[in-house]
Formats: sequence, structure tokens, C-alpha cells
Amino acid sequence: MTPRFEISQSHRLLLDAVLQTGQPALEAWIRWQQVTNWQDSPVDWPSYRLLPVVYKNILYTGDDTPGLARLKGLYRRAWYENTRLLHASLPALCALAEVGIPVLVFKGISLGIHYYKDRAARPMSDLDVLVPENDTHQALEVLLQAGWQVEHPYFSAEGLFYYYHGVNLALAPAGHVDLHRRLFADELTPGLDEPIWQAARPLQLEGLPVLRLSPEDELLLACMHGWRWEEPASIRWIVDASQILQTESLDWGKLVDEAARRRLTMRAALSLAYLHNEFNLGIPSEIITELHFRPAATFELPEADWALRPQGWIPITAYKIYYWYIRQHGMPGGLGWWLGLLKEYLAYLRLTPSIKKFPLWFKRRLQLAGMGRK
Repeated sequence: MTPRFEISQSHRLLLDAVLQTGQPALEAWIRWQQVTNWQDSPVDWPSYRLLPVVYKNILYTGDDTPGLARLKGLYRRAWYENTRLLHASLPALCALAEVGIPVLVFKGISLGIHYYKDRAARPMSDLDVLVPENDTHQALEVLLQAGWQVEHPYFSAEGLFYYYHGVNLALAPAGHVDLHRRLFADELTPGLDEPIWQAARPLQLEGLPVLRLSPEDELLLACMHGWRWEEPASIRWIVDASQILQTESLDWGKLVDEAARRRLTMRAALSLAYLHNEFNLGIPSEIITELHFRPAATFELPEADWALRPQGWIPITAYKIYYWYIRQHGMPGGLGWWLGLLKEYLAYLRLTPSIKKFPLWFKRRLQLAGMGRK
């Protein structure tokens, strides 16, 4: 089992155009254009999101590089969209800071500024913001009072925060914030994120002092994004991991301990082995071996297998709550366990605010089931 699906030929060529340097990168870029005919055909979303960093990597190969002018246009567009998003979303972070709530940014914005060192090279659709668990409800109240609205069409913000690790908020015309109470979607155990705050590093965001993840936590998070089914499969997590590894020295023992603490050792081991074997990213083989030999929870393998499956008629929330309940109460063990799970799922269903929104849910189920059959 490896993260995501097998990488297509075009995705591998594009990754080589990013991860290689000099002539090998240029050759991969030229070959990718031949395979995809991107001047006349649509580019899939995972590829499109990598094109700005491709431009940055091959910028100095020569003005006559095929496709360079179009890449430049896409790079400039990414700069504009990221800048617009940042300026429209920054007031949310300022509002939280004004009431004394610590703010930790991660993924797109912190990766772009600290690791890619280029605002345009890492396109993003929102600002990912983590607040301390005890400040979650105050943070949400502050933003709702400031005019931000919940993007999710089915549940209340409070309901989302109970079963999910974050909630998407929007403020017209271009503000988008993903407000997190937990860093990882897999584990909602209270207090589990305390070491993350202790290891956080300072970051300046347009003059606003905020925090960012330690490189160990950012890499582990990037690896976990490889364990999520999408069609076509995302490949950006590989580039994110590469940028982290190139920028900072890691305390590998800390990463191993954190993966074990979160019961993610199996996925961490397979992700790092994949990066090491396929892309030669300099991950110590002894770290991969240590992760492989760390005891894994019984549910880790089936949970990882579920994460890579296409969605069908069974709602993803049924699987999500099933494994969430296992992480809270252990593996299935008798009628009481199953009754507890049923009670939890019925409580989740009661969070639906109105039956009128059922058609939206049903339409989405049809779309996902159709994607699963491809």
C-alpha cells in the first residue's frame, strides 16, 4: 500500500520538472508538454496547482524554453490570487489577535512564505488557522460577529466543530479561512495538540506576528495529505515535503514520536518510504525502519485503506465517525460498543439543520458515487 494511487506518467514528469534541477528538470518539462498537449487541452487540477513552482524552477533555463511565457502568466495569476486571499483574510487573524487568541498558520500560507519563499509558488484557496482548543468557541464567535459566515451548507458551526477538526468560513468578496480546533483530522482526543503549540515557531505575516508549525509537524501533516482519496490524485503533498526537507534540518526522533503518539506510524512509515524510494529526498532509512517497527494500533491498516477508497453510496461521514469512535473507545467489542456508535451517529445526523437541505446532500452523493465508478 502506498499513499494515493499510482502516479500517472504526466504527473511524474511534472514532479520531475519541480524536484529536479537544470537540464533534467527542463527535459521533464518539455516531455510533459508533449504528453499533455497543455496548450490546447485542459490541465487537471493537481497539475495546474504545480505550474507556478515549475515556472520558478525552470525560470533561468532560457527565454526560448517552450511554454515559459504561459507559465509566467500562470505564476503572476497565482501571485495575484494568493495576495488577494491573504489581504481579504488577514482581518480574521487580526480580530483573533486583538482578543488575545494565539494564531498558528499552516499548510499553504506558512509553506509559501517560509519554505517555498515565494508567495506565488504555492497556490492556496484559504488560510489554514489553528487556535488553542480551549479558545475554539470564542474564536468562532469573534469571527461570526465580524461578519464571517460558515461555508458548509448542511450543519451549524458548533456541530461541525464537534465532529470535524475545522470549519470553513468566508467573508465577501475574497476572504476564506479554515478555522481549526485540531491539527489532524484523524484524531480528536482532547489535549493532543499541546506539544504542537510548544514546538511552534514565530512567523511574520504582513507585519502580524503569528506562529507556524515546527518542520517535523509540518512534514507529518504533509504526509498525511497523501492518504486522502481524490480523483485525480493530488501530488502537491510530495512537493510540500520536498520543500520542507530542503529548507530545515529535522529532529527525526521527534517526528517518529509524534507519529506514534497520534497512532499514525504505519501511514508515516509508508509515506516517508515512498518519498525516499521514488524521489530520493534524503530521508534516513533508519527512521523509516524505526517507524515500521513501532507498534501500530489495530485499526491503523483498515483506517488507511478506507482513506484511499473512492466514495460511494455510503456517506463518508459514516466511515469517519466509525474510526473516530474507534480512536475514542477502542476496537468493536460487544453490543454496548455498537449501540454507542449508533447513538453517536444519530447524534451527528441530528445536527442537520433542515430537511430542506437534503437535496444538496443527495446531489453530492450522486456526484461522488459517479466519480468512484471511473
